[in-house]
Amino acid sequence: MGVEVSAVGHPDTWHYWFIAHRLGPAVLRSLGGFSVQGREHIPDVGPALLCPNHTSYLDPPVVGIAVSKRRCCFMAKASLFDIPILGRLIRSWGAYPVDREEGGRKALRLATALLEAGELVILFPEGTRSPDGELLPGEPGAAFIATRLGVPIIPVALWGTDTVLPRGAHRIYRCPTFVRFGEPIWPPNAAEGGRASRHEIEALTDELMSRIAALRAQILAQVPEKWKRKAERIRARTLHKQGVSANAQGN
Repeated sequence: MGVEVSAVGHPDTWHYWFIAHRLGPAVLRSLGGFSVQGREHIPDVGPALLCPNHTSYLDPPVVGIAVSKRRCCFMAKASLFDIPILGRLIRSWGAYPVDREEGGRKALRLATALLEAGELVILFPEGTRSPDGELLPGEPGAAFIATRLGVPIIPVALWGTDTVLPRGAHRIYRCPTFVRFGEPIWPPNAAEGGRASRHEIEALTDELMSRIAALRAQILAQVPEKWKRKAERIRARTLHKQGVSANAQGN
């Protein structure tokens, strides 16, 4: 486990805290606003799984910036770590490399090792980015890890990241970003041998996705109509481009 944890750099670097506390929030505010609620639900010490909905590549850094008081570890493509300067930066920011061709098991092992080391770990329960902003069905990974280790799951809802940086975009757009952290969900005590039943994992996954949906609905009640309309326009444009690209590949 120690070797895997060492894949993540040390957080006490000036550039990490400068981006998390100064530059990141300032940039997000300049793009239309940055609203964070529920930060009190994040433990000051000890491990926890942060489980947000997933719509944009911006989601991991936005969650990390929103947490502010602690570093968050998150998965990133292994190829990014080979890029000079960028690889070193994202490693210190809490990113850990995972090769997608190796499947999700290594990612779960790394997440487990980091939680055992007392870290906050971002794990997207949908498993991939939603193409239309709506919640996808939850995968069992987060519930499996939480029940095995006895760590809390903190549901997180994001809105606006897929408008600021849509799928396949080569530029950013102005739109406020909202982050809402929910109350921790404590997993049931695992059965003897450290394994929860399939029913317990499914029930915990369902509860997590329900909590994220409720938090997202609370955010939507706050978002001004003009930004909702802009988000719908950009989302429709993105879906159209994806459809055109898929048709072109099919032909």
